[in-house]
Amino acid sequence: MAKYLGLIGGSSFLKSEYFTSNSFVPETRTTRYGQVKLWFNHADGVVFVQRHAADPAVAYSPPHLINKKAIITALHQLGVARVIAFNSTGSMTKQIALGSLVIPDDFLCLDPITFFDDARAHLIPGYDDALRTEVVAQLRRIAAAAECDFHAAGAYLQTHGPRFETKAEIRHFARDCAVVGMTAGHEAVLCKELGLPYAAVCMIDNWANGLDTVGLTTDEFHAGVAKNLRTMELVLAGVVSSFKPLAETLAAAAAGADAGKTHVDSLIFARWVVPVAAAAPGTVLEDQAVAVRDGKIVAVLPAAVAREQYTAAVTDDLGADHVLIPGLVNAHTHVGMSLLRGYSDDKPVGDWLIQDIWPAEGKFMSPEFVTASARLAFAEMLQSGTTCVNDMYFEPAATAATAAAFGMRAVIGFPVLDFPDKSACEGQLNTGLAAAAAHKGNPLLQFAVCPHAPYTVCDENLVRCKEAAETAGVRLHVHLHETEAEVTDSIAGNTSSMACHRSDQRTAPLDNLDRLGLLTDKTVAVHMTQLTQEQIATVAARGTHVVHCPYSNLKLASGFTQVQALAAAGVNVALGTDSCASNNSLDMVAEMKLASVLAKAVAKDATAVSAVTALQMATLNGARALGLDSRVGSLEAGKEADIVAVKFGSLSQVPMYDVVSHLVYSTGRDSVTDVWVAGARKVAARQLLCADVAAIVADARAWQEKISDFRSEHDLEFAAKRPKKV
Repeated sequence: MAKYLGLIGGSSFLKSEYFTSNSFVPETRTTRYGQVKLWFNHADGVVFVQRHAADPAVAYSPPHLINKKAIITALHQLGVARVIAFNSTGSMTKQIALGSLVIPDDFLCLDPITFFDDARAHLIPGYDDALRTEVVAQLRRIAAAAECDFHAAGAYLQTHGPRFETKAEIRHFARDCAVVGMTAGHEAVLCKELGLPYAAVCMIDNWANGLDTVGLTTDEFHAGVAKNLRTMELVLAGVVSSFKPLAETLAAAAAGADAGKTHVDSLIFARWVVPVAAAAPGTVLEDQAVAVRDGKIVAVLPAAVAREQYTAAVTDDLGADHVLIPGLVNAHTHVGMSLLRGYSDDKPVGDWLIQDIWPAEGKFMSPEFVTASARLAFAEMLQSGTTCVNDMYFEPAATAATAAAFGMRAVIGFPVLDFPDKSACEGQLNTGLAAAAAHKGNPLLQFAVCPHAPYTVCDENLVRCKEAAETAGVRLHVHLHETEAEVTDSIAGNTSSMACHRSDQRTAPLDNLDRLGLLTDKTVAVHMTQLTQEQIATVAARGTHVVHCPYSNLKLASGFTQVQALAAAGVNVALGTDSCASNNSLDMVAEMKLASVLAKAVAKDATAVSAVTALQMATLNGARALGLDSRVGSLEAGKEADIVAVKFGSLSQVPMYDVVSHLVYSTGRDSVTDVWVAGARKVAARQLLCADVAAIVADARAWQEKISDFRSEHDLEFAAKRPKKV
C-alpha cells in the first residue's frame, strides 16, 4: 500500500457515486492514538478515511473530537504516497462566493497541534508545494467544467469547533485568511511532521458569521454542503483519476506485497506476548503478533514473520508498551448480585447473609434485577480483562441472555437450595436445564449444576444434583469448606447452627460429599479454606478443582486457602472474585496479586505462588477447572482468540525488568486497553464496544435508590447515614 493515494473527507464521500460504484473494503487499524476505520479501493489504489466516523467505537465525532493524530498516523503506517483532503469550509470574504473551490496555500491555527517529535519539533508546517501545484492544475480544469469559481490561493483559518466563530473573530482574521474550517490546518501540521505530502481542497458551502445579513445556522451549514455535492462528485472523480497510482504500479506492489500471503481476519502486534502455555507458563515472547481467523488463533509468531506471511482485514499495532495475555477467567462469582455492591460490609458471613443479603434478594429477585446486575458485571469484567466467567445465581435465563448479548464467554450455573424446602430441587433443576436448552447453539455459553452449599442442600438433593450434572454432561459447582464453623458444626452435629451441613453424618462436609460421590474431576469446589492434609490428598486423588477467592475470604474473615499445599499435591487451583456483595469489585487483576502475596504469608514461604503461578491460576487453571482448557486459557494456535492487551509505561510501571512480575505485582485493571472474545473485539482503547456504559451506570443508580429505600425501612442505622435528598 506504499503507493496508495490517501483521501480524507466527510460523510458525503460514502454517498458519492464513486464510492457506491466501486468496491471499497473496510478495515480497522489501531495506532498509539486510537483506532481508525479505513476504506480501501484496491483496484484504484485508494484508501479513504471519513473524519467524523474514523473511530469505529464512536458513531459520530464532532469536529473538535475528531482524532486527527490517529487518522494521520494510520495513513502514515500504511505508507501512502500522498494525502488529499476534502473540506467543507466557510468563506471569509465576499470575493469568494458560495460554491467556489479553494486550494489554500497557507493556514493559521487557533488551536495548535503537534506530534512533538524531538527530531522534527522545529519544522515549519505547511501544505506540500509540489502536490498543491499538481492539485491546482487539475482542479482548475475541473472547476471550469463544473462552472464554479476557482481560487488557487488563500489562507485557511483552522478553528477548534464545534462552535461557529463570532463576528469579531471573523473580522479580525479576515484580514489574513480567506476560508475558515476545523480540519485542514491540523492535518497539514501532522502530515508535515511525518513527511506525508498533503494538500487541501476546500468547497465553500457557507458564509462565515457576519458576512451575511442573517447569522449562520447549523441547518444552513448542512444545506450548503448538500447543494455542492454534485461539484464535489466531479472534484472527487477528477482527483482520483489524476492522482491514483498507475495500474502497473499497483500490480507490482500487490505482487510484491501480498504474493503467497495467507489472509486472516486480524493481526494484533505487541511488544510482548505471554502465551501461558502449560509446558512453559512463564515464557515471554518479544516483538510478536497474534494472527486470528474465524475467532481462533492461527499463529503466535514474530512480528516481522507475521508481516511476511499474512495479510489481514484488521491490523492492530498496539505499540511498544503493550503485552498480550490470555483472557482472564473468573472461576467463581455471582453476577446477579452486582447491584448489591457495598450493600452490607464488615460483618461475619452468617450475619451478612441472614441480616442483609437474603432479605434484599427476597425483595428484589427478578429477571429484571438479575439482568441489570449482569449487565453491570459483564461491563466491569470485560473492561478489566475478564473474558470468561463461571457464575452461580438465580434466574439463569436472564444471565445467559445478557451474556449472549455481550458476547461474553460464560458458564451459567443454576443454584439448587432446599428453599423453601427440599422439594424445590426439581423445579430449580428444571429451570436451569431449560435455560441451557434455550442457548444450546451458542458456543460461548456452557452451563453447570450448582448445589449451593452443604449447609443449604440435603444429602438427597446433593446426589440428585450429581446425577443431573452427569446426565447433562456439565460441571458441578459448589461452595465448600468456606468457614471454620461450617466444618466444626457439621462434625459436632450442631444443627442449630446455619453453618452445619444438612446431613445426619457427623463428619466434615467435604468428607460427606466424597462419601456421596460428588468429588470428581468434573467438580469445582469454591473457597476450601478449611482443609486437613488428608483432605487435600483426597481432593488431589479425585481430580477436583479448587477455586480460591482471596479478597472475599479475607473480607468476610472466612479463612485462608492453602494454595501452596494444594498445588504441591497436584490440585488445579483457579481464581475467582466471588460476588460484588462480598468483594465489592470483579477485578481479576487485583486477585492475582492478592493470591500471590497471601499465599506467601500463609505458607511462610516467599517462593510460594510466584507471579507466573498467579497468572496461570487466573487464565489456564481457570479454563481447566471449567473444562475449557482445550479452547481457551492460553494463547496458542488452534485455541479461541480470547485475548487481553495490557499497557505498561505508567509511573507505577517503570522501570520494568520482568514482564510477568509487572503484570501481577505492578499492574492495575486500568492498564487493560483492549479485549477480544473469540476474536471479536469487546474493548478498544479502554472503551467498551458491546454496551452503553452510561446507560448501565444510570440503570444501576436507579436500582440503588429502590434498594436503599427498602433497607431504610428496617435498618434505622442505615437510614440515618443515608444522604438526605434536597
